[in-house]
Amino acid sequence: MNWTCPICRCTRYRITSVERPDGSTYKTEFHQCAGCTVMFREPALFNAEAIAAQPRLPEDSTLAWESAQFNQRLDVRYVRARLSRLAGGTPPEQVSVDLVEAAIRKGL
Repeated sequence: MNWTCPICRCTRYRITSVERPDGSTYKTEFHQCAGCTVMFREPALFNAEAIAAQPRLPEDSTLAWESAQFNQRLDVRYVRARLSRLAGGTPPEQVSVDLVEAAIRKGL
């Protein structure tokens, strides 16, 4: 996946590690832009290219509008991105609606 920070346009990020009081470190679920250091959880959502590529739908299409409303809900976008990452990079738009709805019900 090509990634570009929507804030500073940097193209690199890293997983955030935190130091414990005993000096050991652990990796968190957060990522950090290498340019501006903003932290985020899902690179597929916090991505300038993905934000710019959001589909524009004709106003007279009721079914397309309902589908877009579902697909643009933040919880749906988050779950799709998370399932995509956990599945080894399957494109988020290929994660099925049924799988997304089941994951939301389980609180993923």
